[in-house]
Amino acid sequence: MHRLTIVVAMLALLAAAPARAAAPSWRTLGFVLLQSEATLRERVPGGAQAMNGYIASIEAAATKALAGVDPPRPTSGFLVLAVRPDGRSKAWLDVWPNLPRASEPALVDAVQAVKPFAVSKGTIVFALRVSAWGAVPTNRPPKPDEWTRYTREGVTDAEAIVARLWPDDTPAREAHAR
Repeated sequence: MHRLTIVVAMLALLAAAPARAAAPSWRTLGFVLLQSEATLRERVPGGAQAMNGYIASIEAAATKALAGVDPPRPTSGFLVLAVRPDGRSKAWLDVWPNLPRASEPALVDAVQAVKPFAVSKGTIVFALRVSAWGAVPTNRPPKPDEWTRYTREGVTDAEAIVARLWPDDTPAREAHAR
């Protein structure tokens, strides 16, 4: 009887103890400019500061898009983004290990639905260093799978790769489906 009392008391203590906080489903850890700073200054009124609200909104959209993923699988890498003067954006994921199959398109769609910052005179291309569910951040440079064909052909300019993958007349959702 005494053992049963101890076991019941221990279970009561464990139930009353605060739950260990789960790692956040999405965290933005940094910003990687894939063009020169001069290009950013020329094309984005307000520069990097003008991008802060957009990045915060992307983090919120990504967190919401990944909220129902079960089981969560720690992953890290990059979310590569392109923003055009017409108010459209395009996103590519470069994370390892990959997110569960249905999660990637949902995440990309949620991110592309976020209204981007103002851009003039061309496309802005940058990446967010990200971690999902507490994964250790990566130290490698961003290189989405979709970009590999062009880098193998010797195309290294991010804006040129984006122009090939996402022609001006292609909506972001169609470009993602390719």
